[in-house]
Amino acid sequence: MTEKLLDGAEMAILINRFEGIARKMTNTLYRTGRSGVLNRARDFSCCIVTHDCHLLAAAESLPIHVLVGPNLMAEAMKQFHPTLKRGDAFLHNSPYHGNSHAADHTILVPVVDDECVHRFTVLTKAHQADCGNALPTTYMGAAVDVYAEGALIFPAVKVQEDYKDIDDIVRMCEVRIRVPGQWKGDFLAMVGSARIGEREVLALGREVGWAKLEDSPDSGSISARSAWPRASGRSRRAAPLQRARMMRSQARQAEESASSLPWHHIPNRAVSPWICATTSMHCLAA
Repeated sequence: MTEKLLDGAEMAILINRFEGIARKMTNTLYRTGRSGVLNRARDFSCCIVTHDCHLLAAAESLPIHVLVGPNLMAEAMKQFHPTLKRGDAFLHNSPYHGNSHAADHTILVPVVDDECVHRFTVLTKAHQADCGNALPTTYMGAAVDVYAEGALIFPAVKVQEDYKDIDDIVRMCEVRIRVPGQWKGDFLAMVGSARIGEREVLALGREVGWAKLEDSPDSGSISARSAWPRASGRSRRAAPLQRARMMRSQARQAEESASSLPWHHIPNRAVSPWICATTSMHCLAA
């Protein structure tokens, strides 16, 4: 019989440590973001995802950003880049690979330990002042497809390697986006926020040991629990959470049924299934 690694007190301490890391990421982005979208409107979110793509911790984030989406984007990152290395960072905004819409740029950074094992993924997601649409707006409800919308689409594209920018990707954004200075400032803030999260998770793993943090259902580890164990343990929240899980399952089934279609052929006016699910869960949480 496998011995449990964590008791209830240790579990509470560690989940607070993870939530503290997410808050550090949030404070970094809030204080360093260049555009008013970030430093005034706070239209951004930060979270931590387990190595097998389950949401673990999120700071004061927007529900539509974090309840469904980070798991799908982390899965896309692993699918497109099977070998993850420390120092990598990926730019992701594809609505058909888990993102909410093209104007929400996401930086994903895999947390890779000293043994080159992928342990967690930290995500920083922020709305942009411009995303290269055909019209100077980040919302084009009348567009019939992504071609009419015209935004630059990055399905988990590597934007940093060995902690250095890949200049071709950065230059592409600066040329196409109407406010390149604002975008570059926000991009640097997002990368800095994600790197803070990576640094702190690595330090936590070295401090307490990865065995206590890895995802193992029989070990009593921190990753084996839900993203918010304190909330999920309350009976008054049990029914909404069950409905949320059911809607997430339904959204995944809808996604799989549409997977045979190329993403660029799916009409833009057809709302993505995970957007419906996250909106519904936001209503349930309210």
